[in-house]
Amino acid sequence: MKAARWLGWSGVLVLVACGGRTASDPCFTSADCAEGQACLVDAATEEGVCLDAPGRDDPPPPLRVFATPPVIDVLLVVDDGPTTAELQARLVASLGALLDAPSDLRVAVTNTTNDELCDAPAELSNGALVGTSCLDRLDRFVAPDGTDARWLCTDACSYTTAELGLDPERPWLDVHALPEGIDRLEALACLVPQGIAGCEHAAPLRALAGAQGREDWHRHWLTQAVVVTDGVDCSVSDEGVAAFDPAGSRALWSDPTADEPTSAVCWNAGVSCEGDPAGFDECWPADIGLDGAPVPDDGEPVLISYGDVTRYFSSADLELRVIAGVPVGDPDEPTYSAVGDPAWLLEHGIDPGCSDGTITALPPVRLRGLTSMLSSACSPDYSEPLRDLGYTDPFCLRPCEAAEVTVTFEPPGQEPIEIPGCEGQYPGFTVPAGAPACFAMQGDTEACAPYGNERTTELVFRVADPTETGAFLLDPNPWSAEVELAGCGG
Repeated sequence: MKAARWLGWSGVLVLVACGGRTASDPCFTSADCAEGQACLVDAATEEGVCLDAPGRDDPPPPLRVFATPPVIDVLLVVDDGPTTAELQARLVASLGALLDAPSDLRVAVTNTTNDELCDAPAELSNGALVGTSCLDRLDRFVAPDGTDARWLCTDACSYTTAELGLDPERPWLDVHALPEGIDRLEALACLVPQGIAGCEHAAPLRALAGAQGREDWHRHWLTQAVVVTDGVDCSVSDEGVAAFDPAGSRALWSDPTADEPTSAVCWNAGVSCEGDPAGFDECWPADIGLDGAPVPDDGEPVLISYGDVTRYFSSADLELRVIAGVPVGDPDEPTYSAVGDPAWLLEHGIDPGCSDGTITALPPVRLRGLTSMLSSACSPDYSEPLRDLGYTDPFCLRPCEAAEVTVTFEPPGQEPIEIPGCEGQYPGFTVPAGAPACFAMQGDTEACAPYGNERTTELVFRVADPTETGAFLLDPNPWSAEVELAGCGG
């Protein structure tokens, strides 16, 4: 039994069918247990066991279901380093997959430049949202060495910032509310490319935190975030900037006699490996100090503390996907080594995580520790991870279209309000005049078809305010097999 989670315009929930049970049956709520017991559910098996817990409420409280807003928030963190032209070209070519999804989107874009390591204007670094057409920042598409990648923009985009209707106070693209005559795909192709004039030391974690921390961007619901990079995370701490200073200790430099540091400092400062360099047994995120040694708990690492990173992202309302240097066919089985081209190792500190002759990308160890949803930067296109962003996992009922259940809607910070059934026909249900929200039970929907005869009914929610949502409460709680509902079949 899946727990309720953030859904799309239509919230869909699995309800347990009516019927009896035996003592050996698993429980799903405390109503399945004897008086004085509570149901403890195992998230892995989605089944529970009854444990003694005197004082539990009986009957159980209403089932609480959260529904996402009608517009899904998507945050793209795009590496704008000097080697990323082909990376961004594949990203732009794959943007149509975003529009394949059924949900409307609000898309914000930032880059991976950190102005503490590289000169960059404040409005284009540290997680600042870049809310302009690429045509109005073409200078960012010429690298410091003169490499010209303005084609990334001009081949795909013909709209200026004004034509896209982008507002400096709202630096994102409401894909569902573009000015009349603007093509949605081309609008995305104007916003997403970030150029190749950014910092070679990519800082996606700092960018993610900076962007998600903006009060005008972050709403109280989930953001779907995607990092696209060919590098390793180099989100330096305030003290860590000294690791790149030629006048410093150079303990993390791959060549302490060099005139300038290389991006190998980023790898050496953020990752530890164990085993033979020809094929390390394991590599993991690490907090390393300016002296090249692991820091104690109260020490100052060169990169932002990975403990702080994991604590932040565990509570940041982010679902993270990463497109980076992992194997094309098996992103869950990375290999790490440091025995390849000596010049490459001096520059980067580790062998590539993937290479296809055009794109060569480093293994994203610090990003990998935050998500299991990884795709290869060396893939021919990035459609698959982008297509997933606008979809939600279906939750389907057993046949219960006429179930007698009271549904209330609880806007954020307000008291629950009983709501009526929706008007109109599926999927175009509408909220009755004067109501904050509505619900419906619709049988035999496409979303529930994969479940066959076991679950054939979709529970649908609508909200009147297209920018807001809240919680829906179902009473009595129909999750439990012990709760018998009139109108609930099989």
